[in-house]
Amino acid sequence: MKEIKLLSDSFDLQGNWWIPGREEVKIYGTLKYSAGHTITLELVGTFLGHDDPNPDRILDLIYGITTDGNEVSLCDCTRWTLSSSLDNIVAINRCIYIAEYLLVGYHFISRNKVLTGYLSCELAHLTSWIPLFPIKHDSKGNNVSQITVTWGKPQKLLEYDLFSISLKAAHTLNYTSNNSASTERKIHLAINSETEVPIEKFLSLLRRLGQFFSLILNQAVYPLNLFCTNNQNTFGNDDEYQPPIYIYYRLQQPEEHRSDFLNEFYFTFNQIESYLPNMLRAWLENTPLLEMIWDLYFSTLYFSNIFLENKFLNIVSSVEAFHRRTSSINASENEEHENRLKSIMASAPMEYSSWLKQKLKYSNEPTLRKRLKELISQCPEEIQYLSESYGDFIGDVVTNRNYLTHYDESLKTQKKGGTELLLLSKILAIMFEALLLKKLGVDEKILSLALRRCLKFQNIRHKIKKR
Repeated sequence: MKEIKLLSDSFDLQGNWWIPGREEVKIYGTLKYSAGHTITLELVGTFLGHDDPNPDRILDLIYGITTDGNEVSLCDCTRWTLSSSLDNIVAINRCIYIAEYLLVGYHFISRNKVLTGYLSCELAHLTSWIPLFPIKHDSKGNNVSQITVTWGKPQKLLEYDLFSISLKAAHTLNYTSNNSASTERKIHLAINSETEVPIEKFLSLLRRLGQFFSLILNQAVYPLNLFCTNNQNTFGNDDEYQPPIYIYYRLQQPEEHRSDFLNEFYFTFNQIESYLPNMLRAWLENTPLLEMIWDLYFSTLYFSNIFLENKFLNIVSSVEAFHRRTSSINASENEEHENRLKSIMASAPMEYSSWLKQKLKYSNEPTLRKRLKELISQCPEEIQYLSESYGDFIGDVVTNRNYLTHYDESLKTQKKGGTELLLLSKILAIMFEALLLKKLGVDEKILSLALRRCLKFQNIRHKIKKR
């Protein structure tokens, strides 16, 4: 590619394509990257022919050379359609493959060798959040039209598992003919590993880091572009230079783009810079316990156009699952319940015992109402204030969850809709985010200050007062 494309850019690459090990069969075609949707390869011809006994065959790798000379590797390619047409009485086969990953800049040896030890990406909103750092400039010659200014060293955030996570900055000063100048600054997140591991491991970690910064910055944070390197892809006399390999994959990005005012963030970088490594470590250490809950909740940020009812249910489910994963039933209460179950089972007819046992399996689980009451009591007083100011907040959450889950007609007249359901969702969301921040070890006084200065909290409080 003559110009590096963002993950949010849709583009086409034309060239010749083949299966590794079968270089003699090269087929012309067009690769289409549709941002947020699919990576498709449309071939004028087929690799395998109509007589292939497995029409759904998945190819681990497809190689390509684009018309501007870029090496391309497509990973995990599924044949989607295979058709024939007549062009001037000549039969032409056409084939379409759907790929999971598009890697521009290198032909990986095999699918199990799609490895890297370094990944760098620019995350949305991170540049606006992080202030200027100590910089140095590097320029050559007297007639300078551009100077690139970088940190002397990346700022390391954390060593975790196999990975080292750092922040790095680059500033570009562009000079014009009338001696004026403009500057462009970008913050990149860099992930290193001493040994090369599958790219998927880096992308999985990047997903969790994006969710972490989404929480801190109070808006969806996602990769704008990313590249990796590979030890086998080197240049120079000493093989010191590893050129970037650009990664594209299906990545959902929110349609709405918010401005980066400081009062939209929960914290400024300066406020939590010293706490950031410990917060990030706590986040990653909680991944086995809470990752499914994060995926459920943060989908409401990344998929901003989902129906309000779905958004509400996702947030409620996240809150309920969070309580279930982080709270425990008192031992004495559990023993009492076990004794109660034994007594009930002993008195029940044998033919109903299996049915009854299944029905009573979750009988000691707290109700949603009880879970919400306990969680609100753990929140800073600002969240408790929102709940109390609203009125019957817990009752309305329970009613709407029950109606939307079970469609109980008796609850139809009590359910909320429109702006009222949106307000319920916003209160639930800010409550859940406050609980997550406490889970990361944020002091309650600091969290209270963050909530009071946050534009989202101020807007919710204003809407409650207007009811």
